[in-house]
Amino acid sequence: MNNFTPIGESYTIVFEKLKHLNMIEPIPQNYVDLHAKGFNPTIWCAYHSDAPWHSTEDCRNLRRKVEEMIQTKMIVVQNDDPPNITKNHLPAHSDVHFIEMICDDKEYDNS
Repeated sequence: MNNFTPIGESYTIVFEKLKHLNMIEPIPQNYVDLHAKGFNPTIWCAYHSDAPWHSTEDCRNLRRKVEEMIQTKMIVVQNDDPPNITKNHLPAHSDVHFIEMICDDKEYDNS
């Protein structure tokens, strides 16, 4: 599964929202070969319990998990930018959408 639904937000922010709502939690770190080509100790992945190697934004496992949550309707992707005759009479040409979280009577509070 490498075709991901456009979500219109950074995966880092989505991860933090889902974590705040107890819908996702960090997974154990994978083994990291410190001598591997491309290893960069200055970037890390919050989804992999702050393991170095790749960023949260570039984490394929997180993208797959979010896609699974979209497919199972745990989260819903919405396009909140319908055509507007006053601002722009042509519909948007991007497939960028925004995520709405669905869970037990909880709303995401950014504080």
